[in-house]
Formats: sequence, C-alpha cells, structure tokens
Amino acid sequence: MKHLKALCSLCLCVLVALSGCGQSGAQMAASQAVSEKESALETPGEDSDTVSLRMLTPPDGVYVTTGMGTQEGYYLLEAQASGGQNMKYIDFATAKLIYLSNDPSALHTTEADTSWMEQSASFLFVLNEKLYCTATDFSGATVVFEMSPTGSDRRQVLKLPGNLSMKRGLATDGVNLYTTLDAVNEQMQLTSALYCLSPQTGEVTLLQDLGEADLLYGADGDCLYFKCTDVLDGQDGLKAESTLKAYSLQKKSLETIFSWPEGSNCGAIRNGCFYYFTYEDGTLYALDLTTKETVTLAQNLPNTGSMDGIYFDDIRDNRFVYLLVQPSDEPDKRVYEIYGVDLASGSCSEVTLHGGFETGEYLPIVWETENEFLVQYGREPQKVMLTAPDGSQYESETSTIQYALIQKDDFWQNKPNYRLVERT
Repeated sequence: MKHLKALCSLCLCVLVALSGCGQSGAQMAASQAVSEKESALETPGEDSDTVSLRMLTPPDGVYVTTGMGTQEGYYLLEAQASGGQNMKYIDFATAKLIYLSNDPSALHTTEADTSWMEQSASFLFVLNEKLYCTATDFSGATVVFEMSPTGSDRRQVLKLPGNLSMKRGLATDGVNLYTTLDAVNEQMQLTSALYCLSPQTGEVTLLQDLGEADLLYGADGDCLYFKCTDVLDGQDGLKAESTLKAYSLQKKSLETIFSWPEGSNCGAIRNGCFYYFTYEDGTLYALDLTTKETVTLAQNLPNTGSMDGIYFDDIRDNRFVYLLVQPSDEPDKRVYEIYGVDLASGSCSEVTLHGGFETGEYLPIVWETENEFLVQYGREPQKVMLTAPDGSQYESETSTIQYALIQKDDFWQNKPNYRLVERT
C-alpha cells in the first residue's frame, strides 16, 4: 500500500495548503501513485497444494465491522446523517483519517466524489492491491464494486441473483471470495449454502448446501470451517448441540470434526487450531485441525461459571481476548473486565485501559498491525442538520468515533500512550 501512503500525504498537504485545488490535479496524482506497485500475489489453482484460505471478516461479518486494514492503514465506511456513506482511510504513519476523495475540498456528498456511496454499502476489503465494497443496489440486489486503493476507477464486478442475499462471514483464497448465501426457493422456504464468488469473472458458483443456521466460522489451509447448531430430541427432552464442520476445496466434501453442547464454550479458528474457552471451569483448549488432537493451554481462568456475562472478542496479537460483563439494568453502568490469554505461554493478563470512555467500559480493538492496535478510543459529539417530513431543517446531535493507535506492548502493560487519530 505504498502508493496509498503517498496519496494520503498528498491529500493532507492539499487540505492544509491548497484547499481550493482543482479535481484534475488530484486525479493525476492518484493515477501516478496507483501505478507505483503491481500486485505480486500468485493466483492459486483449485487443485494446488498452495491454497491458503483466510477470513476477510469476523464470523459475524458486516454485523460487527464495515472495514478492513493493512499494515499501512485502515479502510472504513461512515454514514452521513442525511443518507449515503463515505469511504474513508486512516493512515497509520500520520494518524490522519481522510476521505477517499479525488477532491479534498469537496462536500463529499455527490457522485462526482470518489468517496461517496449513495447505495447502501456494507463492507470494504482489500484483495490483490484492489479495494472492494459490497453493497445493495437500488433494486435490492447485493453487488460488489472494485476500485483502486485510492477509491478511483470504481466499477461493478459482481451482482448476486435476486433470490440470493449475503449472510455474514467472508473468506478468500487470494483470488475468489467464499461466503454463505441465503436463498428463497420456489416453496418460499429459506435455504442456505456455501458459494464461491469470482470478482474477476462475476461468476457465482454453488459449492455446498448448508443448514439455515450454519455459520462460516473460520478458514485455514484449503478448508472453510462452519459452526452448525442442531436441536436434538434426547431422553431429557430437546437439547442444542453445536458441531464444527470443515469443507475442503480440494475434496469438495463437508466433514464433522468436533461437537459440544451449545452454550458451553466460545472460540475461534487460527494458526491451524480451533481455540475454545469452556464457560463452566475457565479452561482454554487448542484443537489441532489436522491431527484432531486437543491440548490444554490454560486452566482456572477468570470466568462466570456459565455463558452469561462472558463474551469472546477475537484472537489479537496471538492472545485469546475475552470479556466478563457485570450485568446491570442500566446498560451504561455495565462493568467490563477484559482478559488476554497468551496462546504460547498460557499466561493471562487483565487489560484495564478504557481510553476516552468511562472507567469500566470496553476499549474495542478495530485492527492490528505488527506493532500497534487501532482502537475505538471514544466518541465525539457532533451537531448535524436534518430534514423533517415537512421539508424544514432542524439541528440534532449525534456522535462520531474517535480512533487512536497504541503500541501493543503499551496495551498489554496498561500504559495509556495513545496516538489520537485526527479527522481531516
């Protein structure tokens, strides 16, 4: 992303010194920056031993995030109070948040502005030195746009058939996209299946039928992993059981590799393992996805004794991060305890940082680089003008996220040495 770093520097200089600059100069600079670096990622073949799948989103996908980062910066979508969205970029080197705009002095609310998305955009992601955006067009269909890392040269590369809708997680093999799609059949029943989406050709290919509640849970090697929940009729009545299933791109088959009582643990796929935390006794395990052997990583970790009040965050900096929440009838008075368990040593540390939030609130991690975390540091009040049903204008108050960067060592040692991200 060196070319985008150059563009960020250019945009910031223009904002400070040449706010009245014309559009053509910015477009020329963007074009020159984009041409600096060609993609070097090898295209894996379906039958190749080099297939390496990875998740682009968390399992819950667009329900928990709208963006994705690199080692140099982070792409995100921000909604306008009057409708529509803007594509933005946080440059980690300068700690600046900028519009992906071809005209830094513009209002960023028209189609002429490269940052503007009038359609309902869902998620931004980076693949092969290209920026992509999933969105819903005006007919209600899910579409995928491709553009340069600067937001220019946008074009639609894929459109789902009208009866298909994108569910949650999104994975890639470096070329194609893999996700679960919902469909309504001729009997008006909701079905779910795994599909392969090609941004290069626009093809949408069915790979495997799934259960309606099956969730794309992770990706590793040539396998996509699904968490599947079934209700079973046993001697003691109905009970829910979860299973972890693996779909191999090479074998084209779905295999059950692990099962557990629903609501007994939480976890994630990473580093060739399924890491999971048991609520009852606070034990962290690692299931090797190749050998199917399980090892205990840590015991007697802080827990509540049940699934109530325990929330898994993610695996960050090779640590299993989870939250304990002390319940309250008033949501703003809930107290969060954040813990990170080192997957190598099994040691557990508590994170007491809360950024600009009130003491006891959770400090959300948005993205990580080799040495830093991007976090939601707090919220800033913002006044906006809205339009009433009768056409009159009125002032309202909303808030925007204040982002910050912090060294990982400082984060784990609870040192509040933040680099606040400046909005431009």
